[in-house]
Amino acid sequence: MACKSEDAIARDRARARQWYRDQSTERKKEIWLKRAYGIDLVTYEAMVKEQKGLCAICRREPLVLHVDHDHETNRVRGLLCGSCNRAIGLLQESLETLQHAIEYLKRTNDRHD
Repeated sequence: MACKSEDAIARDRARARQWYRDQSTERKKEIWLKRAYGIDLVTYEAMVKEQKGLCAICRREPLVLHVDHDHETNRVRGLLCGSCNRAIGLLQESLETLQHAIEYLKRTNDRHD
């Protein structure tokens, strides 16, 4: 079996990029969800409905709900606003670190005397 030339590979990649650009926004979202998290758009929309369009942590209604998943198992946990999703990532998904943050806030927050 012959290997493809660099030109042939470049043409294949260009065709793939063009095909992707030609897809609808909804189809692009479906492709991303399947590729990144192994779920389809129907599953995502069911999760949005189950959470009533709210972030699973802060309970706000963001413009976009991000898929939160365990980075070790890739298991989808729920949908979060961008801030909560980043916060979990910045805390390295550590329950211990999160508990320390909760204790810190309780100790230092004047509103919780």
